[in-house]
Amino acid sequence: MGACFTADRNLRRWYRTFNRKWFADELPHEADVFYAPLDDSIAEMTWDAAETPVIRIDPIFSICARMVRLALLHEMAHIHLHSTSHGVLFQAEMLRLANAGAMKGLW
Repeated sequence: MGACFTADRNLRRWYRTFNRKWFADELPHEADVFYAPLDDSIAEMTWDAAETPVIRIDPIFSICARMVRLALLHEMAHIHLHSTSHGVLFQAEMLRLANAGAMKGLW
């Protein structure tokens, strides 16, 4: 990959930073965040058997840090709401993030 490739450690660092800055450090610190091939999405969030959040981001997008950070914020919003729905509450959470400045420079 090129010089823009972002490693798993960057994902974990961004997760910690975004958690502090945009989620009042309320998201689980033990979340597992890493690159993994996905068939039909940029990223996905699930919970493991211990209810620990797991965020996977397709490595094909790792060359674009901006897209990765947007996807990470999207998945973190799901964790915050403890839901995979994209309904009204999720839309409100994404607007909250945008209004707070989380998307500045990303879109």
